[in-house]
Amino acid sequence: MKKTKLVSLIAGMLVLSPLAALAAPPMVDPGAAKNFLRQRHALQPKIVFQHDASLASCSAYVQLITKANNDFRACTNPDTPPPGSPVARFNAYTNMQLGQYCGNLTMQQCVDRVNGEQQQYCHQAVMPIRQQAEKAKKECSEARVECTQAKHKLTALEQKMPALDARKKQLEAELAKVNAEINTTNQALTAARQEVQRQCVGGLPTKPHPMPR
Repeated sequence: MKKTKLVSLIAGMLVLSPLAALAAPPMVDPGAAKNFLRQRHALQPKIVFQHDASLASCSAYVQLITKANNDFRACTNPDTPPPGSPVARFNAYTNMQLGQYCGNLTMQQCVDRVNGEQQQYCHQAVMPIRQQAEKAKKECSEARVECTQAKHKLTALEQKMPALDARKKQLEAELAKVNAEINTTNQALTAARQEVQRQCVGGLPTKPHPMPR
């Protein structure tokens, strides 16, 4: 009886051994995987977040967009991934862990998988910076509108000045004529007053009447 159980146990182990071997994850070379990641990163565009060229003069906005791009590129760099990020964990895997992670995927497919996860992670990581950039963009856009309105107002006032200057000169010429007329009139008034003073003050002159005979 004992011999029968032993034979059955050995037979069971022989049956399970090939299945266990088949179920074992494939071995993946970490060095090769990292090289694939480096190649993938090298193909990534340096500028992921485009900035509005019309706001190139807005330094705060441009600096934030530049920082978002630089931080995103550093985050997706397989040589400097943030701790706890998908690529950081991927780099720390052993051959067996890599095999478990990749499963039946090819090396390229496995690298694309972790790279996609890292991209999502890094997009979230730089989101606060992008939000600040959008806020700066809005402020700069509003300031640009106000600047444009101020320039239009300035242009309208500048265009109005020549006509006002011409009107001013015309009025100054008319005023000069009025002042000249006033001076002439004042002189005539002075002479008239003197004449009145001479002719009228002290009584009016009278002609002598003949004496009766």
